[in-house]
Amino acid sequence: MVLDGVVQGLPLQTTAGELVKDFSTFLSSLPILAEILPKETLLWKLKMLKSASAYANSRLYSIQAQTLILCSGNDQLLPSQHEGERLLKLLPKSKCELRKFDGCGHFLFLEGNIDLVTVIKGTSYYRRGKHHDYLSDFIPPTPDEVRKVIETYSLYNLVATVMLSTLEDGRVVKGLAGIPSEGPVLFVGNHMLLGLDTIPLLCRLFSERNIIVRAMAHPLFFVRSNIRVKSTNCSGLNNPS
Repeated sequence: MVLDGVVQGLPLQTTAGELVKDFSTFLSSLPILAEILPKETLLWKLKMLKSASAYANSRLYSIQAQTLILCSGNDQLLPSQHEGERLLKLLPKSKCELRKFDGCGHFLFLEGNIDLVTVIKGTSYYRRGKHHDYLSDFIPPTPDEVRKVIETYSLYNLVATVMLSTLEDGRVVKGLAGIPSEGPVLFVGNHMLLGLDTIPLLCRLFSERNIIVRAMAHPLFFVRSNIRVKSTNCSGLNNPS
């Protein structure tokens, strides 16, 4: 947790105070830990773990289901990344993907910004049929997912163009209040600004009018890539590659 505080840019005094507090708590719990987990019990658990690991490894060949491996890129307790890469080589190539979370620690699902549902949706593993369909399997983003995207592109929003809309009475107002919320709306535009205004436009339409814009694109954009390993930051968003 202290390392997370340093990465997130918390004040040094706060981080140092948390470090001292955590270390004191750890020292005070050592005698209790020795009583709860004596040497004999620990050795027995390690033996059981080794036996279970050997059995699991011997059965990997029989796995034919589609598999998604999640691992932390900064696990200081166990070699999660190495183990994920090892499993990726052993499981069927056409049915296995590895998603690595750079900067995340050992307790991946305790990270505040990691949402397992978002990860599953982002990897197209949630679907109604055998293959993922971008229309029938579409799930609207949650408010938290939208917030993460908007925060990621906050610089774009700071330098975004001023957006105006026309109300039914003909008045031109600042903002998108004149955009209808019901029924299909077709937006036609060009790339005068090299498309840099696309991101602020999508964010503003969703935040102000609750409208999700679906762009018309070439079918090649909807073909799943053969990349089996993808890096993701702790916010759950893909790292640029």
